[in-house]
Amino acid sequence: MVTDVVTKLNASRRELLDLGLRNPLLNYRARVNKIDIIDNHSVDLYRFLVMENKSTTFLAVPEHEKKENEEVLSLLPDADTGLHTQFPKSDSQVIEGTQDNLSTYGRLQTKLVSEHLHTKLLGILNNAETYIEEQGVNILYLALGFLHWHESDNSDQVRLAPLILLPVSLSRENARARFRLNYTEEEITANLSLVEKLKNEFAIKIPEITDTDSFDVAEYHKEIASRIKAQSKWKVEPDEIVLGFFSFGKFLMYKDLGEDQWLDGKKPSEHQILRALLEDGFKDPPIALPDDTFIDECLSPHDNLQVVDADSTQVLAILDVKAGHNLVIQGPPGTGKSQTITNIIAESIGSGKKVLFVSEKMAALDVVKRRLDNIGLGDAVLELHSHKTNKRAVLKELERTLDLGKPAVKTAMDDIATFVSLRDRLNAYCVAVNTTILDSGVTPYKALGAYINLGDITSFPQMDFSVMSSWTQTRYRESRLAVEELQHRLEQIGVPSKNPFWGTQRTVLLPSDETKIINLLKQTETSVGLLQDHANALAAILQLGTPQTYTEVTGLCQAVFHIMDVPDFIGVQVNSSDWHLRYEDLKRLIAIGNTLSTLHQRFDGYLKPEAWEQNLEVVRQYYLTYGDRWWRFLSGKYRLANKHLARICKQPLPKEIMGCVEIIDAVQEARKQSRLYEQHEPIGKLLFRTRWKGLSSNWAELSRLLEWLASTHRDIKNNRLPTSLIEYLSRAPDLKALRSQYEVVKQDLSHQLELIEKVAMELGFHNTDGKTNENRNEIALLELPIAKQQEQLQIWCVRFNDLQALASYNLLAKQLQGLGLSTVLEVAEAWDDAAKSLLRAFDATWFGGLIDTAFKEREPLQQFERTSHEYAINKFRELDKLLFTHNRARLALQHWDHLPRYEQGELRIVKREINKKRGHLPIRQLLDKAGHAIQAVKPVFMMGPLSIANFLKPGHLDFDLVIFDEASQVKPVDALGAILRGKQAVVVGDSKQLPPTNFFDSLVGEIAEDEQNESVTVDLESILGLFAAQNAPERMLRWHYRSRHESLIAVSNYEFYDNKLVVFPSPISSETSLGLRFNHLPNTYYDRGKTRTNPEEAKALAAAVIRYAKKHPELTLGVVAFSTAQRDAIMFQLELMRRRDSSCEEFFSGHQYEPFFIKNLENVQGDERDVILISVGYGKTVEGYMSMSFGPLNQEGGERRLNVLITRARQICEVFANFTSADIDLHRTNARGIVALKNFLSYAQNRILEMPFSTHRDTDSPFEDAVIKELHGLGYMSEPQVGCAGFRIDIGVIDPAKSGRYLLGIECDGASYHSARSARDRDRLRQEVLENLGWRIHRIWSTAWFRDSKKELVRLVEAIEQAKIHWKLVDDKQSISTKSNSSTGVTTVIDRHDVDNPTLNQITVRPYVTAKLRIKLFGRELHELGSADVAAYVQEVVAVESPVHIDDVINRIAEAVGIKRVGSRIQLALNRGIEKAIRSDAIRKNGDFLWRPDASEIVVRDRSSLDAASRNLQLVAPQEIRAALKQVVNSAFSIRKDDALSASLELLGFQRVTATARELISRVVEESIQQGEFIELNGLLKLA
Repeated sequence: MVTDVVTKLNASRRELLDLGLRNPLLNYRARVNKIDIIDNHSVDLYRFLVMENKSTTFLAVPEHEKKENEEVLSLLPDADTGLHTQFPKSDSQVIEGTQDNLSTYGRLQTKLVSEHLHTKLLGILNNAETYIEEQGVNILYLALGFLHWHESDNSDQVRLAPLILLPVSLSRENARARFRLNYTEEEITANLSLVEKLKNEFAIKIPEITDTDSFDVAEYHKEIASRIKAQSKWKVEPDEIVLGFFSFGKFLMYKDLGEDQWLDGKKPSEHQILRALLEDGFKDPPIALPDDTFIDECLSPHDNLQVVDADSTQVLAILDVKAGHNLVIQGPPGTGKSQTITNIIAESIGSGKKVLFVSEKMAALDVVKRRLDNIGLGDAVLELHSHKTNKRAVLKELERTLDLGKPAVKTAMDDIATFVSLRDRLNAYCVAVNTTILDSGVTPYKALGAYINLGDITSFPQMDFSVMSSWTQTRYRESRLAVEELQHRLEQIGVPSKNPFWGTQRTVLLPSDETKIINLLKQTETSVGLLQDHANALAAILQLGTPQTYTEVTGLCQAVFHIMDVPDFIGVQVNSSDWHLRYEDLKRLIAIGNTLSTLHQRFDGYLKPEAWEQNLEVVRQYYLTYGDRWWRFLSGKYRLANKHLARICKQPLPKEIMGCVEIIDAVQEARKQSRLYEQHEPIGKLLFRTRWKGLSSNWAELSRLLEWLASTHRDIKNNRLPTSLIEYLSRAPDLKALRSQYEVVKQDLSHQLELIEKVAMELGFHNTDGKTNENRNEIALLELPIAKQQEQLQIWCVRFNDLQALASYNLLAKQLQGLGLSTVLEVAEAWDDAAKSLLRAFDATWFGGLIDTAFKEREPLQQFERTSHEYAINKFRELDKLLFTHNRARLALQHWDHLPRYEQGELRIVKREINKKRGHLPIRQLLDKAGHAIQAVKPVFMMGPLSIANFLKPGHLDFDLVIFDEASQVKPVDALGAILRGKQAVVVGDSKQLPPTNFFDSLVGEIAEDEQNESVTVDLESILGLFAAQNAPERMLRWHYRSRHESLIAVSNYEFYDNKLVVFPSPISSETSLGLRFNHLPNTYYDRGKTRTNPEEAKALAAAVIRYAKKHPELTLGVVAFSTAQRDAIMFQLELMRRRDSSCEEFFSGHQYEPFFIKNLENVQGDERDVILISVGYGKTVEGYMSMSFGPLNQEGGERRLNVLITRARQICEVFANFTSADIDLHRTNARGIVALKNFLSYAQNRILEMPFSTHRDTDSPFEDAVIKELHGLGYMSEPQVGCAGFRIDIGVIDPAKSGRYLLGIECDGASYHSARSARDRDRLRQEVLENLGWRIHRIWSTAWFRDSKKELVRLVEAIEQAKIHWKLVDDKQSISTKSNSSTGVTTVIDRHDVDNPTLNQITVRPYVTAKLRIKLFGRELHELGSADVAAYVQEVVAVESPVHIDDVINRIAEAVGIKRVGSRIQLALNRGIEKAIRSDAIRKNGDFLWRPDASEIVVRDRSSLDAASRNLQLVAPQEIRAALKQVVNSAFSIRKDDALSASLELLGFQRVTATARELISRVVEESIQQGEFIELNGLLKLA
């Protein structure tokens, strides 16, 4: 496994090593990007530039020497353009006034005439700046001296190799100023490639260049000359001087990746991330948080150390990094990569981590650094890239940081608590209003909107919501469809309950049924007449009125039937109401009489008549008391009772006692019933009259009479029998005639009921079980008057067709009942407005019920009040930003707290270098000797890949986190050096943007001359792609902030990101001041065969630059060409215009952080400006021919270059070309880049992509429909869903005064509001981004609108009118907005104060505390104390002084009792006490030292205040000595061993280092090294 990694790594390294003749450092040839310096000496030039730190300018050759330079001029790229002829004749004539009084070497003599010198210097200046910006290093050098060498003795070909490389910078103040050359104060170096070549192939060692101040150029050249003497043809030319581009960064990277360069344990083959990249991929656990995570649920403000705004997609990436994941962050254009990196760095600082931030692009590093500076955390950053590697500047920055005052930090706990409370409150409302109610699938927001849209429903009948409460959305839609069909049916048939056949159960009616049913109806009508006649005759017999209804006929028959069953009532008072009223008394009387008759009948044979009058209670008592005793005959009472009973009986007494008792009980019961009989007998006599015979009455007959007469009177009273019945009976009628008529009527009635039953069955008035449906309000014939029956039957015959309509209704009603919609049917059957409003009433019940349920169940909805809620939002926004301020201060304090204070070891080296006036260590050496201290001062390093290999020694400095930005442009091999120095890696970039290319190799001659064309941009794999391919976790940033107009990102989002970016709309859709523009230049041509430029297009671009510089100097500006040739043409044209007109030179030197640039598309990634001008350059030739060749766009991955190019602008992007999209013939090319170019130009010309403003989409909710309806009613035009990809404003109010502009954006609290992944996204960020784009936003809360829509509408109208005033003021100004979405924010100033720190130059340790014992001997000697007592005193000493030497323990006890000399007896007694304490586990022993049993942490103690006898190093535990050493080494980071010994002894309180002490502590050091606690490297001690 290790071998595979090393093999693959070495294969990658070989890409970096070039010791062949293509390497200009070994074989320097005449090139465009160089200037030969003549008539100068290297020694003098070195003194002038380096030692005297002066700048120099350039001298051209006189005009008459021009012919001698023709060979040189032929190398110029513009040799045939004639551009150079327009420059001044001599560089010395550029500046007006007298020539500077410079020394002889104040100017560098060249071989070029003035115009060509100027052209070359301009090109070199542009390329030098570009390389610094794009690659992060300066490669412009003044080569002092060359070695002329041959590959072999047989070779006559002379090869040139520079010897001394002096880093320089080229600059000028303005277009009319001289070019000046300065020494950059970076390291002066030998030719490292030459050093390696000569060492490996010729065994010649080139001397190193060490101290710049003492370096002797002449001696160096002589030394080299002496070392090459053996090579006969070789020579040193010390005064051969060239200004040109040289790069040995790749060689340094090659050396850096060598396995043998790294220490064991840190070797590349052992590095986990590298092994994942080169072997079988990342096997990290999956990312825990999905993309749709609601951030607030997993992000605690207490643990959050974010310092700048972060949207939810950024926060997820930050949390992943914080969780320790190696991560790929895909950041499409303008999605906030730099602010994400800023937050990741801040979180890392808060975790005490060391960070290496790497990017080839200087702009990427600078923007993060500016962000950190603006928030007060830039002090933690060390920049070691591009032009920021000046030794003095680095030391000055370290000094400034070390001298910082302590940040003042206010407590944030209360603010955090309030913030959390507000955040949770806002989230709770958002959830409450946007989560579905019950299982309905409907949120309160949608329910409120739908309910409001129903209009006035106050008069609507109520339906039962309880049957709907369990519905799902599917069930509701199914039911609603049925109700809608029902309403349509009601429009056809009218109100069902008013149909003459209402009540029918029929659902189908066959054609054959009509005749049958009509005949039945007519037959029934005839039968009704007969029944009426016969019933009238029967009533007449009874002298009753004519029966009108079936009920009366039935009652008549029942009365007759009742009469037929009458008993013989002759002699009885029939017509008395007492039969009914005193029924119970009569019934009781008959029962009593019957009981008395029964008693007499049974016992009259036993008893004499007078016996029935006797009171036998006493007799009964005696029988019961003595009757069961064997001696009863002896009892006088028993005999008396027996005698009395025998006296009244006719027969002998029964032998059984109970027989006697039974006779007595009968007499007693008869006496009782006789009394009751006497009470009730009068009513019996009154009513039964002649039929009353006293106790001899026929009780059964009387009972039958009672029941019949009582029931008759009761039925009469209850109207069940006619009142005349009694009178009729009292006349003794002829019942035979009555019976005859009764039978006729009874038969008619039975026949009629059968007919009605048939009618009911045929008309469907019965359920399927044959029973009448009691739950329907049907028309029952039996309940109608008989005359009305005939009328109803006639109506049914006439309107028979209505039965069919009602049958179809019943079929639909059955379906609704099956859906549980009985409550709807109840309303539909009787409501007059059901035919037009049933569906609205149904929806009102559904949505109203859901709203009621939501408000009952959800407290946030109950408590919602708009002003209070908006106050909470404003306070939340305020605190959200305030927490950033708190975090910034907390992190600044943490950084300050961790600044090194101990001026030993590495910090001493740093301080010494700071205090030097000259002769400073090179940065690489400084980092090697004091890197850990510098990391403590600057925990964040910002570097480019090349500077890492240059400045960081392999394995010396480690970083917890390595971050790559613009990683799609970094080759894997270029990134490996950074990765090897980190424990965790985060690569940030965009796989849809520029891949790594060989473009910059042409600048330093690392590709052949004939390859210097657009083909050098061959795509290579990037470190971003490698991480992704090896299964590293991945996040994508989606919020697009950069573009202030959607047209600037529309094509990119559509072509490359599948419209997944969240792009915020502009309030201006057709405003020409912002967005994408196309400039067609048909009168220009592409010079395809010669210059490969479009000169006139270049002039148009230059003119446009001047125009912006004059009219809009406040805007930042960049120009991008498709090719380097076109870029140079534009640059030269602009140079001419600037020289002719210097009025806008201030613009070109302004905008410190975003200066004007002219670049080609290969090096524009990472840049952004307010305005971008694009020059295609390619196009139609003068003959009108148009090739389909567009340089790098034709290459594989060309579309990625276009994606970068078209997404650089924030406000305006202008495209210049001499052709249109229609001229691109896709039949002649299948290059993906050309297809994308055609689409881009087409969109720039006529917006053929979907216009990202009014989407013409429906609203997101009925609530928005209601708002729009109200606005339209007031005359305001509005559109829903305004925006493009990813985000849309709910409603846009159209500005009638300006086409294509929106007065106001209206945001509601619906699905879009709820879709936000955090409260910050929802309640702050989105609105801030929109307002930054120019929108005026008004928020409508659905809950507030529902409660008081009129009040909320007034607020809305006021907001619209205020917006009109705002836009009028904007129009009056007529200026382009200069707000920038990519702003690094308002600067935060961290309050600091000076701190008097007495421990600034030392490590704080505790003073040694001795135990103070109080020992009472009570007349005994010390040695007489028991072992337990001594052990207690020993334990007391150890508790205070652990670890403590045994001798010190003995001395403490002796001193406590005043003994100065410890004899053998005392020694023995104390030893016994110590042993006892050890055996009892009160203390523990380690060597000669005693410890507390629970001692774990070793505390270093200062013994300087102890007496001389106690200040003995041998009395200090080795563990404490080791702890002191650790503190010293840790504080010093690394330190010389002798210094560590001295400093450790000083910590322990020993001022003098004796030989014994040195030997002892050295032994501890050696043991610690052997145990792996320390490592010794180059004489320095470091923690392992």
